[in-house]
Parts: sequence; C-alpha cells; structure tokens
Amino acid sequence: MGRWIALVLLGLSLVLPAGGARAQQPAERETNVLIHLNRPVRVDPEDRATTVVVVGDDAVIAGTVEQNVVVLGGRAEISGVVQGNVVVVDGTLDLGPGARIGRDVTLVRSEIVQAPDATVGGVVNHRTGLGWAWGAAWLFWVSTTVFVIASGLIFAAVGGRQLAGAAGVLTSKAGGSLLTALLLWIVLPLLAVLAMITVIGIPLGLGVLIFVLPALWFLGYLVAGAGLGGLLVRGRRALAHVEHPYAAAALGLLLLQLLGFVPWIGAFLVVFAGFLGAGALALRSWRLARGAGTGGAPLISTR
Repeated sequence: MGRWIALVLLGLSLVLPAGGARAQQPAERETNVLIHLNRPVRVDPEDRATTVVVVGDDAVIAGTVEQNVVVLGGRAEISGVVQGNVVVVDGTLDLGPGARIGRDVTLVRSEIVQAPDATVGGVVNHRTGLGWAWGAAWLFWVSTTVFVIASGLIFAAVGGRQLAGAAGVLTSKAGGSLLTALLLWIVLPLLAVLAMITVIGIPLGLGVLIFVLPALWFLGYLVAGAGLGGLLVRGRRALAHVEHPYAAAALGLLLLQLLGFVPWIGAFLVVFAGFLGAGALALRSWRLARGAGTGGAPLISTR
C-alpha cells in the first residue's frame, strides 16, 4: 500500500510547487506545502510550513508546521512544533527535547524515540499496516481512476476529433468556455425545474437533473483531462487535428484524479474541471451548429 501512496505523491509533485518554499526561507516571507521525493526537508527554527510530506528520505523539523507531517520510508526528527498530526511509515520518529505535537502520532511499522520533555497532545498509535479503511479508500480511488481513464480512451477512440476539438476550444478560448459553462449550468437546471411545474414535464425535468446533467459533467471532465494532457504532451502544437488523442486523455485524466488529493481545493478543482469542460464541449457544438467550426484552433493561443 505504501507504493500507492508514493505514486500519488509523485503525481502531486507534478502539480504542486514543491520546490517553491525551502526551509531556509523565513516564516514571514512564505508558508507552503513541502512535498519532497527522495530528498530531505529541513524546517529551521525561524521557519514555518503548512504541511510537510517526504517520501524516501528524512524530515528535520526545528521550526513550526501548522498542519501535518508525513514521512514514508525515512526518519522524522522533530525538535520544533507540529500543530497537527505526525504519520511515519517504515521509518523512525525522533522527538527531541522541547518537541511538541498538537494532535496524534501514527506509526506504521515504525518506532519512536522520545525525549523526556517532548509532548504529544493526542495519542500514539502503533500499527503493523495501514488498515482496511485505507485499503478500501485506495481501492476505490484506483478503480475510479481506471474507469475514468478507460472512458477517456474510449472517447478518444470513437469520438477522437470531438474530444480533441473540445479540448482545443477549452485551452484556446478559456473565457468563452467559462461563460458558456455558467450559462449552461444555470439555464439547463432552471429549465428542468420549470418543466417539472407541469405534470407532463416532470419526467423530462427529472431526466435532465438525474441523467443529462451528470452525463454532461462527466463528458466535460473527460474534455478537461484531454485539454490538460494536451498541454503537456503537445505543447503549442495544435490538438484539434489529432484523430485519437489517447496519450493526452490518459495523462490529463490521471493528473486530474491526482489533483483531488490537493488539500482544501482538490475536490473543488475536480468539480470545476467537469463544469468547465462541459462548457467547452457545448461551445464547440454551438459553433459547429452555426457553421463556424473550430477553425483548427491551436491548443494554446499564440496571439
């Protein structure tokens, strides 16, 4: 199970500014999330960090961490303050003199060395594994991710030009896509509710609310994933003329799934991606219906 966590953190390292806040930066200048893979993290006494995550190396906390510290396969040396939880997997937790942990300590196949005056505000939990709840959560995420990526690949196979064209509209006309999304997600639910005022319109309104809107959001999520992946795979080259954007869809959807793990804003980003992608899909369909086409819009506008 630790391997799955490492893979997720690897994906997060691609989308978070992991190197943007270094331990030597003073607290008053920047507070950030530090995610390091195979390299140590050090928070000096005058520094602060929001959250510290280290995979395959050590974390030295002499300053203040406002939320949590997670160390996988390394040593956590804490002589400062961690206001949240501390989790160590396959490693060692060393609580030095004066160390203060605000909440709980969880040790998975790990040991603890604690100075007499080091304090833990919660409880110290020793585990031999991550438990069934973790396993169920990761299994759900993996199965959902496989389903999403498979759906994106099917979309790319049977409707590759539509997927690529909508993704191109999303990235080249982001403002228009956002405006269309706002109109779409306000007007369509409103029309469904108005239809339900009449007895005849109840099935139509329920169908729109229960089936059409969720399906539209999911298609928009696939479009957003293809757009994100296209930015990474093709750069400034046009995606609109690609017959089957398999690589863009798979990579972008994987990154969107990983974005859901970003603290505080992850769920919002995932939901917003579906809304915005649906707007791009609707905008492209509207342009095609009017005979405007996509005009071979580049993935990134060069204007």
